[in-house]
Amino acid sequence: MKLALFLYCSIIFIESVKADLIMVEVYGQPTTTKKVYSSNGKSWNECMAECYYAQSCVAAWKNGSTCYTFDYWLMGPITQTKEINESIVAFKVENKGGECPSGINPPTFGNKNATGSLYIDSDPKIAPVWVHYNIYYTKGSWKLNYKVDRICGEYEYDGFVSHADSTVTCSFVWYNENTGGFTYSEMKETCDEYSYGMAGFKYKEDVAMFEAKKYLVKIKDTRAYVRVDGIRTAACQKTPKTAYCMSEKGFTFTGPTPDFSLYKWVTNSSVQHVKGEDCIVMIIDGKAEVKMDDPTGRMTPSPFPGLFFYIRTPTMSPKLHISLLFLLLLIPNAQSSGYLEIRLKSPFLLNATVTITEDIYFPTNKRVFNVPLVPDHTRILTNVPVKFHRPGTVLINSGPVDKFGLHFATIRSDRWNTKQMIIAPDEMKLPFTGFRIDVKCDRNWHGPYCDKFCNDNHAKIINRRCTHNATLGCPLMLSGPNCDVPLLQTESTCPCVNHGYCVSEFLNPLDTVDRSICECGVGFEGEHCEEKEYDYADAIQFGMHGGPEKVFTEFFERSSVDNELRYLYH
Repeated sequence: MKLALFLYCSIIFIESVKADLIMVEVYGQPTTTKKVYSSNGKSWNECMAECYYAQSCVAAWKNGSTCYTFDYWLMGPITQTKEINESIVAFKVENKGGECPSGINPPTFGNKNATGSLYIDSDPKIAPVWVHYNIYYTKGSWKLNYKVDRICGEYEYDGFVSHADSTVTCSFVWYNENTGGFTYSEMKETCDEYSYGMAGFKYKEDVAMFEAKKYLVKIKDTRAYVRVDGIRTAACQKTPKTAYCMSEKGFTFTGPTPDFSLYKWVTNSSVQHVKGEDCIVMIIDGKAEVKMDDPTGRMTPSPFPGLFFYIRTPTMSPKLHISLLFLLLLIPNAQSSGYLEIRLKSPFLLNATVTITEDIYFPTNKRVFNVPLVPDHTRILTNVPVKFHRPGTVLINSGPVDKFGLHFATIRSDRWNTKQMIIAPDEMKLPFTGFRIDVKCDRNWHGPYCDKFCNDNHAKIINRRCTHNATLGCPLMLSGPNCDVPLLQTESTCPCVNHGYCVSEFLNPLDTVDRSICECGVGFEGEHCEEKEYDYADAIQFGMHGGPEKVFTEFFERSSVDNELRYLYH
């Protein structure tokens, strides 16, 4: 019988006091009311109140007997008018000072942006979101931009539960057939690497999510165990049956102490089937009630498909108070991961072929691609897997160009090592006007040899980014413990050269102090990107074959052109 393993991790953000929202009236008129909610028979005060209490509304306008309330995604420009027009718009904005500020063009007094935040949880089928918006004044109109912070992230989630204390639990499911059993320490290391904590149950609603057993459908099995937060203290490993050791005090938790009254045990919390296995797991066994045990109690953690729960955390916001559970962090077993990308360009209609091999003198793993070219259009052959730390060859064959007596032309590129690199000569030979090879890392892989793993999506979720060292850092142009301090590209910050870029880096995921480092472009290395990397690529070899001699000779003598793909402009 197959068994399945769950990992269970969490992260919690603390909510601050919600800012006061007020309605600020201006003389103005909307440029459009398309798809805007409208109602009749309301006074102006009732119209403003309708917007104020509607979770997604940011502005109200009354035209005759009709009240229009504008949701944040439907508010177009509001044109400023004069009092004589008798058209009034009311904006819903934050008023932190408690008083109406002075200045022109309310609510953007003195050309300062008005701000607001909406917490939207009106749909019981959709996880809550925060919408943070700015209203700004430009060229006689007020405009709005906004950012949505989704409690459960940007991707489809499995389910969510809201609690009485304003926390929200979001669940995601990932199934990988190649995943075997995980120890408690492996689970902890996985969670720590991404700055998450393992989770226990503090809410009965969270237990109910597992009792529904809907997750077992994912693994097409009836048995699984779920690793959760909690490992017995060293002292209690010797005396697990005492009242003290059977309570929450007898265990060490990485996150908030769970509520053992919510835990139902196969026997009781003193269970210790095998010495050294003193961590808590949750047992799911067919139709039986979900209970707690240690992982050796009724299951053998031999290799089997694993089911993980994963939560995507939203962008950090001081107004969020969420309990995030079920984190998937699957660490790949591959040593490196990257690909080859080839660009070709020609002024002629060509039926070119591209041959890619590993090694040079005795080529292996030969792959041939047909790459038809149309005049003056760049063709890209991409996502061709490569082996790093190995030599390799790329051979291009143009096919014939009868007009100039060309039977075929070749481009040969040999490299004696494969790493992140760019191969692009300054000059080309017709019939090609552009040629470029890029060796790149797959997403989430970093470093010169694409052998350092850092999950870019998970980093973004917690307001971080992956550096070229596969460490976490602040988003570009930001630094500081909370990534809210501008990082200037100055020589005093970090004197990067050769187009290196100054970025933030936290040496360890749990560090609260970052440092500034230079992130080098391909081809450069060193603390300040001052050193040019060794060039493992041989000079490009061009070959041409054709006739009759006179026509072909004239073509050959005029065939040198600049490489139009030497540099890429975006």
